[in-house]
Amino acid sequence: MHFLCLHGAGTNSGIFEAQTAALRYELGGDHTYDFVEGVMQLPKASAIDKVVAGDFGYFGYFKPDDCNSFHKALDDLELFIQKEGPFDGVIGFSQGATLASALLLRHLGPSTGGELDAHRTPKSDELPFKCAVFLSGYSPLDWTCMHAQQMQGSTISIPTAHIWGVNERGDFGGPQELQQLCDSQTAYFHEHSGGHEVPGAKNRKDLIQSANAIKRMLSSL
Repeated sequence: MHFLCLHGAGTNSGIFEAQTAALRYELGGDHTYDFVEGVMQLPKASAIDKVVAGDFGYFGYFKPDDCNSFHKALDDLELFIQKEGPFDGVIGFSQGATLASALLLRHLGPSTGGELDAHRTPKSDELPFKCAVFLSGYSPLDWTCMHAQQMQGSTISIPTAHIWGVNERGDFGGPQELQQLCDSQTAYFHEHSGGHEVPGAKNRKDLIQSANAIKRMLSSL
């Protein structure tokens, strides 16, 4: 499986590669990963202060609370997939998961079939991914610029895996809302004992259970 990997806001692709190293090791197999860095420079995420020292450049895919930035990020991601794909799946953490789920909802929304949407964005009948892994992801419908009424009733129909922490921060409704946007028959999840983070080697039990949730998702393809 070839995965597109989207990092969280205020980090970068190198940090996300390190954050997911243990999880990717546990997944094993012949998977390949393409880590794509955001182009929007953002303040360093406070959650990584203790693990990353120095200024290596911290980025995101869109500015928080900026609808134009959000939709440009969707358009840029669409074009990147067209040029660099195909990808079998996507792995997104936090903002990266929000962006990936928004792209899937755009394709699954009420206006599909190759026309332009309200933001003059080309749409296609083919979904960009066969599966998705959302790590501490948040529902894109919590962003007013996703036009929740237009997306009401839309379901992410591909197999998904949802990993989040029991101490997850409470803003934007929480990762459970993103899970509820996905087909319950093929949505697999694990709630680990940490917070807004990727499960790592420091807690092997959570690491294994997170990897197993993703493996169950992959076996459903």
